[in-house]
Amino acid sequence: DAGADAWPEAPPQLPAGYRVVRVGAAGWAALRAPYDALVRATREPSPLPHDHLDVLLADPDAICLAAVQGSELPPRGKLVGACLATPLEHVSDLAGPDRDLSLGRRNTLYIADLRVADEHRRRGLAGALEHALVAAAMTARRPDGGPRYAFVTHASVAGSAPRAAIWGRRYCGAVQPIDAPPPLLYDGNNSSPGDYYRIAIGPPRLPREAAIPSPGEGVFNPPGPRGGADWVDLAPGLARRLGDVRDGGDGTLELVAAHRAGHLTSALVNALSPARDVTPAMIRAIELLRALAPKGLTRLTLAPSRSTLVDAALTQLGATRPEAVAVLSCGPVAAGDSTAAARAIGARDGALLRWPGVADPTLEPDRALSELRRELTQRGGAALFAVILEPVYRATGRPVPDSFWRPLRALCDEHDVPLALLEDTTAGFRSGRGMWRADSVPIQADVVLWAPAPGLGLAYLRDDAGAAADGRLPGDCDGLALTRLARELRAARTLPITDRALALARALAPLGEVLGEGLYLSVATPHAGVIARRLGERGVRVDAASGDLLRVAPALNVSHDAIERLAAALREIAP
Repeated sequence: DAGADAWPEAPPQLPAGYRVVRVGAAGWAALRAPYDALVRATREPSPLPHDHLDVLLADPDAICLAAVQGSELPPRGKLVGACLATPLEHVSDLAGPDRDLSLGRRNTLYIADLRVADEHRRRGLAGALEHALVAAAMTARRPDGGPRYAFVTHASVAGSAPRAAIWGRRYCGAVQPIDAPPPLLYDGNNSSPGDYYRIAIGPPRLPREAAIPSPGEGVFNPPGPRGGADWVDLAPGLARRLGDVRDGGDGTLELVAAHRAGHLTSALVNALSPARDVTPAMIRAIELLRALAPKGLTRLTLAPSRSTLVDAALTQLGATRPEAVAVLSCGPVAAGDSTAAARAIGARDGALLRWPGVADPTLEPDRALSELRRELTQRGGAALFAVILEPVYRATGRPVPDSFWRPLRALCDEHDVPLALLEDTTAGFRSGRGMWRADSVPIQADVVLWAPAPGLGLAYLRDDAGAAADGRLPGDCDGLALTRLARELRAARTLPITDRALALARALAPLGEVLGEGLYLSVATPHAGVIARRLGERGVRVDAASGDLLRVAPALNVSHDAIERLAAALREIAP
């Protein structure tokens, strides 16, 4: 159709005297000082730390674009804009990318920074940088000749939201709210969450039937980003339960059978649910989740995100606790950041609500019990929705000691306060102790919360703990995530998670004391950042959450070969 719109749209016409230039890894060093000056002079939030940016742009698949005034790069020309993009796997610790379902598939480019000098705005420079980036991503190729990228993504934060929204509309991007502000943005004013934009830069590519072997034929293993060994991703990816099926295939037979039956590529799985319309597949998924409920909890409420999961649970509890005004947190509970209640539970800086908290029971259990007793006595149980904690804390990887559970339950019973467990790090068989950690602790929980995907949250309650739920899937829940979760749990329950967890702990043991449970482990070491960087140079990705904490949370079907690669890499970098 001659009248049809071209996509991407025609490149913007730059004013005379401006150019957009692609800069390679070698040219980045010369551009670094002008870029730092540009950052200081513009209004956008600060980008990633210097050393992190250097690592990102050293990847040959990264894309660095410079808008210059004049015909040459600095120092002869003037840098007036920049666009920096990197493979998604390098920024998996940012909010948005951390729960991108493409993480680990090596097919997504993430825009880490896009900025134009204030005095050169409204001249088409940002649009020209965006167009050049999309064009470069569309033409990028893997060593085998296939397209390197299928998607380009971008997260907006305070100060950059208008530009990101324009970018998303221009390229027909899908948008999803971010639960938490990006943790690596160092501007103190950008703590408000934003949106996560994704655009598709190629036609839909469903899995080829020829690439799926018959049972017993072995497993198709696509080439890695360099045409060699695959990247081993052991960093926290709690929303990505199953990774690539490798080398004989933990869970292979069931996944292949599901593919052949059309369960992994059908319209029911590959499309989001429209509004509140619930498909038969979603009904079956909800029935499965009800059948897998934690012990003693019969009521299931669904929510559209990790943070709104907290609000949904409090709404239910509030129906039978009309005087409740707060939740009491035990330790560093990570409940989310995009609602006031979730931020208050985590005691976030600047939280609108000031809710009480007590000491970390994994470090000071006696002090935590003492402070909890004092808070309950002073406030009264009726003033609290619940007491909440994590069996294994997301922030530290430390598990609650077994000796803490019974005194905790006794205090809650004494003051008639529900006990809530947040199981982001342990649910879905990850703990190695069954579907729920709540089933193996020596007490009965009243509420269990789990956010298994960006657009889905599950809250299980006792029948007498709150109002009856309406039983419907909220209109903004992710139907794709719901049906995928049901299929993944069927495969996950057959995996040798305990065996893999023991092997992973042995591999990490040379670094120090290994904390955590199952396939969510951490090691406190004074050189966590250095170790993570050196492992990355050897194709193994772990997470250095802070200066002295290294965390791993691989896919549930992580192979022994992947764990052995971690162990071998650690032996190489050992002092």
